[in-house]
Amino acid sequence: MPARKGFSLVEAMLALVLASGALLAALSVVGGAARAEAHATTRATGDSLVAEVMADVLATHFEQPGQVGSFGRNASEGSVTSRSGFNDVDDFHNWTETPPRDYDGTARNDLIGWRIGVRVDRVSLANPNGGVVSYDSRVKRVTVTASYKGKVVASQSAIRTGAWDDARTGIFTAAAPVGVTADGVLVDIVDSAGNAITGLTGVVGGTVSTLGGLLGG
Repeated sequence: MPARKGFSLVEAMLALVLASGALLAALSVVGGAARAEAHATTRATGDSLVAEVMADVLATHFEQPGQVGSFGRNASEGSVTSRSGFNDVDDFHNWTETPPRDYDGTARNDLIGWRIGVRVDRVSLANPNGGVVSYDSRVKRVTVTASYKGKVVASQSAIRTGAWDDARTGIFTAAAPVGVTADGVLVDIVDSAGNAITGLTGVVGGTVSTLGGLLGG
């Protein structure tokens, strides 16, 4: 009786198992690549949103024009619905948008699931990455964060000083952003004689001629 040619059932099953394993491995590689691409796209969108909003914040005044030491939105800005209505950095404090809109408030249907938020804090120029201070240090730290489906994707911080506005406009405020005492200690507020001011309750700043305009931001 001649030998039967072809695959036996066992051989066919073994070949199917091997083929299935190879297919699963290929699908795993493809799936991993797709997830990596999606993550990269999401991160790029988050970075772009943060950069866009940060640029809008830093393009505004250090504080409400004509109101040295002011912080936060004034009464007329309480109903602002787009970031084009803000004219100073701390107007953006605790501002959020879900989903983010364009600068003029135009809706962005491509950003469903995204949230953008801004926090502005007064900090010490001697330690701008440190904790928040309660007095007018003439230094503000701006932090912009972008989240997608509740998860933070991108965040960026920048330091803005009153001195930057002074140098840009040529109009110097009376509040000093920082000084160096006679013994070389860096402090937030100094008086006209170069002495550190203590007991800052109710004090906006020391008067140090044009020191505010000599320090960059």
